[in-house]
Amino acid sequence: MEETGVIPIIRPRPPSVVMVEALDHVADKIGGKKAFIDALRLVPNDESASIVARWDHSTPAERKSFSIHQMVIGEGLNPVKVVAWIAAALYAYNSQIAHMLNAISQPAVMQAGIDSAQIIGKEGVADREMLLKISGILKDKSGALVNINVGAGGIESQEEFLKGIIDV
Repeated sequence: MEETGVIPIIRPRPPSVVMVEALDHVADKIGGKKAFIDALRLVPNDESASIVARWDHSTPAERKSFSIHQMVIGEGLNPVKVVAWIAAALYAYNSQIAHMLNAISQPAVMQAGIDSAQIIGKEGVADREMLLKISGILKDKSGALVNINVGAGGIESQEEFLKGIIDV
């Protein structure tokens, strides 16, 4: 082969090949095909339900041989949208778990703050001040009440999460 001094262009594989690996990789990363399907169960739309129904009506041998990509394409769905649906559903689900754990632990956290505020001396001053502000007894220097909403943040819906990622 003759040296031409031209650097050869390496072309990437076609997107369909990459997507097959990516979808199966996503399934592996979230715990396998069953975990992928369980995540789809959290997605509130008919399109994802068609994949779940196909899985539910298959035998264990068929499930083992299923390609996640082929299931998605076989139902006429866009793999990118399916992954986005799962991401949004898992985000919302895990966010709700975090809120639940936060709510469960609030009494213990509040008690720890109260216990800390009972320390005599400089160490307890900030905790006492914080508790008085939270309860509304003590106003901050501007005169406004301090309101701490422990459950604030996160997303409200899958649609909100998906805005800017794909057309919902």
